[in-house]
Amino acid sequence: MLLQARFNQIILMEQHKVYEIEKGLAFIWSVRSDGQQSLTDILHHGMAAEFPDTPDTIYEFRTQAASRIRVHPLEPASLPPEQLVHLLTKLRAHSWRSLQLATICRQKYIRERLDMFLSFLNQQFGVQFKNTQRLVPFVLTHEHIANAINSTRSTVTRMMNELEQEGQISHVQLGKNRLIVFPSAQSSEVGRLV
Repeated sequence: MLLQARFNQIILMEQHKVYEIEKGLAFIWSVRSDGQQSLTDILHHGMAAEFPDTPDTIYEFRTQAASRIRVHPLEPASLPPEQLVHLLTKLRAHSWRSLQLATICRQKYIRERLDMFLSFLNQQFGVQFKNTQRLVPFVLTHEHIANAINSTRSTVTRMMNELEQEGQISHVQLGKNRLIVFPSAQSSEVGRLV
């Protein structure tokens, strides 16, 4: 099954299905029965995800761009062996990214969580920009970052401003979008895992 999703659309994920992003960008959020939300993964074209069978948590895609999402049943007999291996490789990468995000959220200090999250973004999604810099090629609001690291928007805004004053990050305006830029690896501690 193929889903066409517009910008900022929410799609509830079903159990026993694999969701593969063919085009676009989507965040996967888990929403617990008590209302707490946490970022589970960030997916762009070529990535896939499924979610665990948990009784009091729902998982949803929140598209950040117009997206095309292919939904596969999680039944080995329904896919050719080559496609199954390809999909399982993508699911292993999804599990690893989800584990990294969960580890980030378990850090004691908010600044550590923010530094590690920015490093995660740089390593997973950063693209070369102006020879020595790296750019996160999608918009992340301070609210998104706060939810991802279990903090508040105001705290994230203050810390992002501090990082910018220290020269650890900068921003570039591309049209209406303000994107995060990491300086060269030699001059920045943020944006790379130590």
